[in-house]
Amino acid sequence: MSPTLRIIIPVYRDQPALSRLLPRLLEHWSPEEVLVVDAGDDGAADLAESMGIRTLRTPADRKGRARQMNDGARAVPEADLLLFLHADTFLPSAAREQLETAYGDGVVGGAFSRRFDHPSLLLKCTCRIADLRSKSLGWYYGDQAIYVRRDIFETLGGFPEQALFEDFDFSRKLKRQGKVRLLKPPVISHARRFEAEGPWIRSWKDAALTLRHLCKRN
Repeated sequence: MSPTLRIIIPVYRDQPALSRLLPRLLEHWSPEEVLVVDAGDDGAADLAESMGIRTLRTPADRKGRARQMNDGARAVPEADLLLFLHADTFLPSAAREQLETAYGDGVVGGAFSRRFDHPSLLLKCTCRIADLRSKSLGWYYGDQAIYVRRDIFETLGGFPEQALFEDFDFSRKLKRQGKVRLLKPPVISHARRFEAEGPWIRSWKDAALTLRHLCKRN
């Protein structure tokens, strides 16, 4: 029996990105399988509703990606499998098949391999390195479209409601719950956070932040 899937998209002033994502998403997913959790005021929720997609408007005290994802998960109690998707990340057309296979194989969760929509050789290399990290350690970031079984999500208490690395810390706990899996084909993420400073500087800063976070946690 196929699991009930729900895609949760946390947004904050992401209307332009959402306007590109949703039409492509609805080519393979029905509107009732998608939930947009909106903490902004730029009309993102109105856009989603105009496409028949359910929305959850986040109050000011619940703004923040981790809180929004947790609230979104609570709003879809019928879901057997949760997929958390960034507004600037596109799922492959085979995503449903890959997710259902992983669920049927008893996988507790995981994420997708990731590529960026940018010609930078450095970013291509970092994506390959990320694949190795994901496969060997089970450490994932949010732009990889993390998925998790409902019962495991509840066992873990959802995402830690912190400002940074909620996805990374969640995936480290997820790995201890059972078998995780990196899925392919990859998701395609917009490289907008690399454009202002350039891939080299932004990648270096990201690596330094991650190392600092790991040092604090261990």
